[in-house]
Amino acid sequence: MPRLRPYAPKDWSPFIALELETQLDSLGDSTEEERQIFKERFIALLDVKMGFTKSGFRRPGAQLWVLEGDDGRFLGHLWLSDSRSRPSGSSARSAARTTAGSSCRKPSRKRRTAASR
Repeated sequence: MPRLRPYAPKDWSPFIALELETQLDSLGDSTEEERQIFKERFIALLDVKMGFTKSGFRRPGAQLWVLEGDDGRFLGHLWLSDSRSRPSGSSARSAARTTAGSSCRKPSRKRRTAASR
C-alpha cells in the first residue's frame, strides 16, 4: 500500500522532474521560447519564491511529503504550508498542491489540484 513520508534529498530528481512537468503543463499556450526560459529558471524560482532546495524547505511551516509505492518508488508529493494571510493573523495549515506521477493517476485526471487554500 502506498505511504506518505517526509521529503528527503534522495527525492530531488523525481520531485524536480514531476514538478517541472506539472508546471510546464500549466503554462498552456506559451511559446517554446517561454517554456525554455521557464525550464532554465525553474530551480532558482523554487529557491527564491518557495524557499525550497534539494535539502528541503528553509521556510518555517512548509513541508513536502512524498507518496511512495510499496517498492519505495516515488509516486508524487504533497506540499503543505502555513498561511498567515488571515485577517486575524492566525495561521492555518493548508495543502498548497498535490502532484501525482503518471503511474498513480488516470489519464483523464488533472495532475495538480488545489486541496485547500
